[in-house]
Amino acid sequence: MIEGLSESLANDLLELSVAIRDRDLARVSEFFPERLTGAVLPAEPEPAEGTAKWIATHGWRLVASEPGDVTREKIVARLSDFLGHFAEIEDARFKVKESVFDASARTIPGAKVPTAAPGSTGRARVAFFLVGRDQEGHREWARGSAQVMVERAAQGPWRFQSFETTALDSMIATSELFSEVSVPAGVGPSLPAFGSANSGGFIWHGAAAGDLDGDGWIDLFVTATDRNYLYLNGGNGRSSKTPPRPPEWPFWPAMWRLCCSTATTTATRTSSSRRWDRRSCSRTVFTRTAS
Repeated sequence: MIEGLSESLANDLLELSVAIRDRDLARVSEFFPERLTGAVLPAEPEPAEGTAKWIATHGWRLVASEPGDVTREKIVARLSDFLGHFAEIEDARFKVKESVFDASARTIPGAKVPTAAPGSTGRARVAFFLVGRDQEGHREWARGSAQVMVERAAQGPWRFQSFETTALDSMIATSELFSEVSVPAGVGPSLPAFGSANSGGFIWHGAAAGDLDGDGWIDLFVTATDRNYLYLNGGNGRSSKTPPRPPEWPFWPAMWRLCCSTATTTATRTSSSRRWDRRSCSRTVFTRTAS
């Protein structure tokens, strides 16, 4: 029972994560009642301090709402101000770390996914993070935790009866240390963002690396939701559409066994009735320049 209640709460927090990422404040408001019993939320960032050559950190000033003044509108407005610190939001996640539910809390029998019965209540420790860029264009990672009290609404998701942020800080990259190389190399397929069509749940991926065609360059076999991808390393930094001929590759049998073992989870989740053979792969040649 406790596991089902915890999973029900975790699933709703994933929905909240998508709403936060998309700045969908109307959707965010559905996770709060008209009035909360208490709230401690971030008010403004504190001055940043350098901790490494390219990294700075800053805390957040946390402010407790006045008793009797914790309305849904004011909580959402405070969250909006917090999100306004970020010029761009790439990802946001809320995760259940610990949870305890009242003895009367129940899940709905026969539900396709774990669903708490209306009126179920509990307490949880929630971790959250937000990745994006600040108003100056610097990449920033805000990470925090909160103690919350929750109640399953009669209509809609779990709602926070109280939300008390216990820790929150940010790490900022003062310089661009990395550049995107997977797309130019041909190994960066674009997938839908979490929460959008065709990407609404947990997805497991796997990868295997080895010199599949015996040319001295490491090749990749990657599992995905739509199909599997075979990337042949050409060694010159450019892509090629020339299809390979697997039977002639010296390490094909051993590599294929490794690839299939790597793909087991994806195969099970996406198509339990379909056997994974060579025809299920999308063969693409990719290249890499030697360093």
